[in-house]
Amino acid sequence: MEIQTKVTLDDLEELADLYTLTIDTCAGFEKIREKSEPAFRSTADRFFDLHKRHAAKIAVLLAKNGGDPERGGGLMSSVNKLVVTMRSWFDKIDEDIMDQVRRGEEHVLSGFDAAIFAAPTPQDQTALEEMRDELNALLAQTADLD
Repeated sequence: MEIQTKVTLDDLEELADLYTLTIDTCAGFEKIREKSEPAFRSTADRFFDLHKRHAAKIAVLLAKNGGDPERGGGLMSSVNKLVVTMRSWFDKIDEDIMDQVRRGEEHVLSGFDAAIFAAPTPQDQTALEEMRDELNALLAQTADLD
């Protein structure tokens, strides 16, 4: 007989942090999409769509385990939007932003690693690993952009 333990809010801290980080990153890509050059827009759309899908999946994992996905994005979503807006005043948003994108995505990947390590269930761990792998795949597909 398998012993089930109750998941506490402390147990969900890494998952909640990943959700906030994903929402913040999505907000940044939303602004990048608005400000990007036409040739880069499809790349920005791909990152935005991926993070939006991941945010929805992470929200489900949080809710399933008793967390509150309604807490939304953090301060960084506002910062991300501001940085992109300010950059667009001086630069065009195109492939040249990819180095910054990759640095930002490293934070998201670290968030996935922490959430995977602390996942409440093996199924949650697998779902998070799949999302992390999708992000790594998109980064690999866009590796030629600089």
